[in-house]
Amino acid sequence: MENVVQLKVARRVAERIWAINKYEIMAKGYDQYKEVSKSFHSLDSFTRMEAIYFQINEILCLPYKKGAVITTLEHIWGYFKKIATAEEKEAFFQALESCKLLDCLSFDNFPREFSQCRSVLLSLLDKYPNSYLQMSRFLHSDRPWNEVIVRSRNFVWKDGVVYIGENN
Repeated sequence: MENVVQLKVARRVAERIWAINKYEIMAKGYDQYKEVSKSFHSLDSFTRMEAIYFQINEILCLPYKKGAVITTLEHIWGYFKKIATAEEKEAFFQALESCKLLDCLSFDNFPREFSQCRSVLLSLLDKYPNSYLQMSRFLHSDRPWNEVIVRSRNFVWKDGVVYIGENN
């Protein structure tokens, strides 16, 4: 793999990776989400990019916080609230209510109730496509957090360095 040497390109890749991970980080904690978001305002060097990489990597290792996940689910619901049917709205809020009733305050893996609520959102995403949500790791947790395609090229952000990845 080859290092990206243009800061503008590396920044675009880092911003895209932030976009795919933003709801995942929001579910870890809103303070962490705001911290990373603020860090991107001063992304003006490869040194800052490396620091943000490690910041994101560290946050992704944290457990989910119940309240933060509920806030994230509600935030994503906002994309559908004006187009969902009454039945879809009822299904989402019923699933969300089950999440709110759980005793655990944090967890590493989604309890069944949270998985069900996320499944409702995924079914809405299938019915009402949204390209931004389609790339979200919060909804599609099987995807790598640090790989992205920008302008038909694969990129990997590893150990704070942006690389041009292998083409498919």
